[in-house]
Amino acid sequence: MMAIRLRLKGEWQDRAATRHCLTLQLELLRWLEQQCHHLGGFWLPGATGGLGLACFGTHGPAHQLAELVALYEHCRQALPQESARHWSGEGEVPQFELAAGLHSGRVVYLPERQLADPLGQVTQTSLELMSAAEGSELVISSQPAHAACARSPATAGITLSG
Repeated sequence: MMAIRLRLKGEWQDRAATRHCLTLQLELLRWLEQQCHHLGGFWLPGATGGLGLACFGTHGPAHQLAELVALYEHCRQALPQESARHWSGEGEVPQFELAAGLHSGRVVYLPERQLADPLGQVTQTSLELMSAAEGSELVISSQPAHAACARSPATAGITLSG
């Protein structure tokens, strides 16, 4: 499971500009959800603005790790273009940080309740890792099963957490 945070960089004093930034953040979160669905995952919106959870029901933790890292990298690279496409305000397009914490583990998903990981065993660790991220960074738990995947060239610039 990967906890994702989309945070606005900078301060916006003007009320209209703040409203445009919030509208942009909502559109970008919808876009993140669409990207997750396109890769075959499911998305749960966070309880507060700017947060969401992505999860893939794939075969084994290594494959799930690869899918989540691919989702993060794709979204991180495309975020500036998506921001420009959805920006309806005046002036420069606001900049967002895309931080994420990834912790693989077995998760129970109850689609009828839109509930994943009801005991929070995987989610809490993902949120802790996301909180440790600085700027636009993906922090991955360094459990032994993940070490080989997390150090591959495709994940350059990604932080491992112990």
